Amino acid sequence: MTKEYIQDDGQLRVFIVPVDILDVPDLTSSEKLVYIVLRSYVNPTDPTAFPAYKTIAAKASLSRRRVIDIIKSLEEKGLIRKEARFTVTKERKIRDTSNIYTLITPKKAKQSETIAPPRVKPLHPPGETIAPYHNHLTEPSIIMIDCMSASAEIAAAQSESSASLESEKDEIYEALQQYAPKNCYIENNMPMGDAFISETYLMLVNQFQTQLSPEVVRIACELYFDRACYIQAPEGVLMRQRVDNPVGFFRWCYKDAIKQYKASRNKRSGAAARVSS
Repeated sequence: MTKEYIQDDGQLRVFIVPVDILDVPDLTSSEKLVYIVLRSYVNPTDPTAFPAYKTIAAKASLSRRRVIDIIKSLEEKGLIRKEARFTVTKERKIRDTSNIYTLITPKKAKQSETIAPPRVKPLHPPGETIAPYHNHLTEPSIIMIDCMSASAEIAAAQSESSASLESEKDEIYEALQQYAPKNCYIENNMPMGDAFISETYLMLVNQFQTQLSPEVVRIACELYFDRACYIQAPEGVLMRQRVDNPVGFFRWCYKDAIKQYKASRNKRSGAAARVSS
């Protein structure tokens, strides 16, 4: 009988790492280790991770300062992309928080290096003086007045658009506060608290700027529960799977919620068209 060296007793946690990372010639052992640690936080269908420097340092047995340098090196070598993230305090003030990392497989990173950007052809011959389109010293003053009037109208429109966008963001935050605690549970079967709600809110605002909707938030929260939780009497809510990265897990749910929302809307539109015809 073949002996099983890895026993899956329901407690085994595994993740996928591209074997090619071990063959990248200019990577140090510490850089490979940090890349592997980041991979341990990646969802199978989403190449992004959210661990803080302190968390990465603890997992890799390195100092925080060393991890910061390694992250920068991996970024320069095209193996990760780093995006600064922010969070919202209870007073609605924005402050820095952990970064979001997009992990790139070594093969794709190498391909991106070999594709050189196209040469930019100069629009003007060398030495040619490039004059501005408007010369307010020679053009009639009426044109200057028109320009100033147009600028004022544009500024007013931008202000109105900004106010509308802020209103939409407030609706998203309120929807998260309403639906997330009922559906989004984290470690030890605890409902998602204010800190995770604020972090999730910033993630949505940063990554889904043109796809923000309270209804999609509701659907995403329900998907979160269906995928991660279940109800069992008399214990109540239990976890179907361990969620180490609640914000990343919610991002995955929000992507699918957008698809469901669009499909439902198209279905309603088709039914309305059949009724009217």
